[in-house]
Amino acid sequence: MLLADGTPLAEVWLRKSTPKNAAAASDVLYPQLALSQMVGVVRFPNGAKDFRGHPVKPGLYTMRYLVQPNDGDHMGTSPNPDFLLMVPVTDDPDPNAKMDFKQLSSASARASGTRHPAVFEMMGPEPGDLPRAYTNADSYLIFSANLKGDDGKSFPIAVVLKGQAPQ
Repeated sequence: MLLADGTPLAEVWLRKSTPKNAAAASDVLYPQLALSQMVGVVRFPNGAKDFRGHPVKPGLYTMRYLVQPNDGDHMGTSPNPDFLLMVPVTDDPDPNAKMDFKQLSSASARASGTRHPAVFEMMGPEPGDLPRAYTNADSYLIFSANLKGDDGKSFPIAVVLKGQAPQ
């Protein structure tokens, strides 16, 4: 994925297939995904900024799914509760590992170098051929592709790789 000036932003590799989520929540965009499930790997050759504007160092990261907590600290901070958290690959060797909220948040905080995890907002994908990168009406640069479940059925996902939540 390239920026408008031709500078590389990210390289994304999705899992070949994702295990089916047995405990799907109804208030999320991606009920097919289980909490902490690894969705793929991303490389930021020049670093990046997460959805909160925190820096993410150049490197290779796993992308794990998490739903934003429904508490007073997070109310109204994003349009959707679905996020991908970045975890340095050296800290995440098992793609099938399950982590609770605290474990995943702590592992992802190593990507941001702050006390907060490196969070990338997921959006509902816009129509179009996949995979693709596009800029939406909020000027977010979004990567969208089909992700295949282990049941053989594909579903589209979309993640903001460049863009920040309004402060």
